[in-house]
Amino acid sequence: MRHSAADTGFEHHGFLNVLLATAALLDGADTTRAAEVLAERSADALAAAARQLSDLHIARLRNRFRSFGTCSVTEPLTDLTGLGLLDPTER
Repeated sequence: MRHSAADTGFEHHGFLNVLLATAALLDGADTTRAAEVLAERSADALAAAARQLSDLHIARLRNRFRSFGTCSVTEPLTDLTGLGLLDPTER
């Protein structure tokens, strides 16, 4: 999720924020809506939005959302598992 780093104060976009902003843009949303999704800090809100993605949305996202930079390989997986969006046996 989007957060401010305690040690630097820098803002960081979360994996789900970027994924869902991409989904919104693919659905025809404008950049204002995409910015709102990037700014969302509620894990529950982002998880609920991710659960609403249809199979068609997921297929379109897989075609366009090819990579995501992170300093930690496991942190996004742990977060998605904690939100119930990823089955830990599939890791």
